[in-house]
Amino acid sequence: MSLHSPHSAVFATEATSLPATSAIDQRLAELRDRFGCADLCYYYDLTSLDQWSVGSLEKAKLIKKMTKRRNLFTSSGAARKLWQDQSRCYHSAEEDLQAMFDQPSHHWNLGPSQSPLRKSLYRHGYQHKLTLSFPCPLTTAMTGRFTLLFANSGEYQRAQDCQEALKTELQMTNLRLSLDYSRDINPLVDYNIISPVSSYVLRLLANGHSRETMAQTMNLTLRGIDYHIGVLKQSLQASNIANLIDRGNKVRLL
Repeated sequence: MSLHSPHSAVFATEATSLPATSAIDQRLAELRDRFGCADLCYYYDLTSLDQWSVGSLEKAKLIKKMTKRRNLFTSSGAARKLWQDQSRCYHSAEEDLQAMFDQPSHHWNLGPSQSPLRKSLYRHGYQHKLTLSFPCPLTTAMTGRFTLLFANSGEYQRAQDCQEALKTELQMTNLRLSLDYSRDINPLVDYNIISPVSSYVLRLLANGHSRETMAQTMNLTLRGIDYHIGVLKQSLQASNIANLIDRGNKVRLL
């Protein structure tokens, strides 16, 4: 049975802090310059969409949410604009998207010359797109993905020539970013599988706050708090509060 919110309270949440965003973007710019690609993107992602969806409709909704995520980090503003532009084309690129989730290294096919995805890439000054995925060392539910953008075939070939060094460097970067920022850029919140409000409720629960204290702190009713606890239990498949906190830790929400 799906859960529906019994209240209309508004609760403000903060996006990833500016210092964190700046630090990650700067690191990506350094890696871009070192390996000679045109641009580099990073996002902390779900390892599999299937784990969090039931049926094709829910999976399609997750893909749509993926295109609207906030926690995308890039080596330049141009790369961010490309992401925003291409996100509108992902509904016609299901094979490429599935391959990105299934394969540790995926060179995007982009479809025929007039496909929306390819035209978008060319329009922003890029010719090739390569995504390298690395498992999070802290939980199997999460994966770090780096998308390398190349302005020409020469750049792409040079990256292929130093592929092992590139993968080693990106793997170490993913480890560092996972350790430092995984709670702040958690994709379960970014995909809105767990809302920012529910995530905050979980943190308060883990810190030992009572329902009454949480309701007062968040300006919600007890029924509102119970709603978010119910959503969390349903989403994380937890049977009780202790189990919920344990599962929250395992998926780096805590």
